[in-house]
Amino acid sequence: MTTRRPPLRKDATPEQQEAAIVDAAAREFAEVGFRRASMDRIARLSGVSRSTLYRRFPNRDELLSAVGAREREVWMARLIASAKGLNARDAFVEAFCEAFKQLQEVPLLRRMLDIEPDVVERLLGVRSDDSGILMNQLIDAISDTLQYAGATMPRDQLRIVVETYIRIIASFVNLPSITLDLTDDAQMREYAARYLAPMIH
Repeated sequence: MTTRRPPLRKDATPEQQEAAIVDAAAREFAEVGFRRASMDRIARLSGVSRSTLYRRFPNRDELLSAVGAREREVWMARLIASAKGLNARDAFVEAFCEAFKQLQEVPLLRRMLDIEPDVVERLLGVRSDDSGILMNQLIDAISDTLQYAGATMPRDQLRIVVETYIRIIASFVNLPSITLDLTDDAQMREYAARYLAPMIH
């Protein structure tokens, strides 16, 4: 069971308060799921008062958006790091495998996939008012990484390939594969190298 955090200092900045709340919310969501999460428990875990919590985040949906924004930033940084120093096709394969590795190893994502798979889409920004903006940002970031790794295909074509990559991952999240073991790194690597990477040049 998660433990209560000592109360934040009275002079904690709004940014420090929000960071503590988002961290506590991520722990709570990972432990009991989004729908069973308690705002009161999140306040205790973060070391802030209920009034401070509700002033920063009026409801669980806003907290989920904040947790999602942080998780997407970490997820994207890991994808980019996994591709560092590789050629474009190898970078593509590594990023693909890293995405599935995170779905299996990050406690929050693993818990959501197990008990509330529909919430994963909201957490990752796939189903939100800003989904188009977020998708464009993700496509651009991955496309930039692949171009830096040596991809020479026209940018508009590269963006189509990257969007396809993102949609394949989303489809596996929504409807688990009956032919691939998403937890088997070697199998996913072979799949990406054989069927997806050839789209990159």
